[in-house]
Amino acid sequence: MKHILKFILFIIAFISLNGCSNDNSNNSNPNSSDCATTDPCRGASGCPYWYPTELSDEWNFFIDVLGQTTNFRVRMVDDTVINGNTYFTSRFVGGTILTNFNDFCWIYGYRNSNGDLYEYDPATDSSWLYLPNNPVVNQSWIRQEQQWQVVSLNFSLTTPTCSYNNLLKVKVTDTDGTYDYVCFGKGLGIVAQLDQSSSIIMYLGGVNIH
Repeated sequence: MKHILKFILFIIAFISLNGCSNDNSNNSNPNSSDCATTDPCRGASGCPYWYPTELSDEWNFFIDVLGQTTNFRVRMVDDTVINGNTYFTSRFVGGTILTNFNDFCWIYGYRNSNGDLYEYDPATDSSWLYLPNNPVVNQSWIRQEQQWQVVSLNFSLTTPTCSYNNLLKVKVTDTDGTYDYVCFGKGLGIVAQLDQSSSIIMYLGGVNIH
């Protein structure tokens, strides 16, 4: 269950239990142009991002819980211009698990002009890197007290849905030394989470990226 909860935070990087509120960050979120796809196995060839963030982008993830496969869906629900800057929020929108999370709102995220994806917390007026858009192997950063480190830019993986090549594989280590891996597909976002033995914990089953 710990792995499940951690993966949820991987996917919805912008969680807040206090609801949505405005902020005045100086960064913007360029549109994810040329990222449109409904194929969970292949991102659009013209998409420049490891994690698209266009309004109405939606992901459907699958997970095995106690021997039963279940799912949850996540959608970018708001794209708000505040003081000339564009921010996005995302929300659980259904599925057979996590439906009680539907009322949760997510704090604003934004993308720098170089494509790096950041999280912003208006409650503390602080931000941190979520994902560099041009990562290099062994690059590392701290996100919410976890160490994120790039371990591969061409990782191959077969899930129950797809066979992938050239994935970005990131090792996420907690303060107690335990770790998991999260894998991103160019133009798709997160496609899978793996445990320490590289067994699949969750995987992407469907997308609708605009």
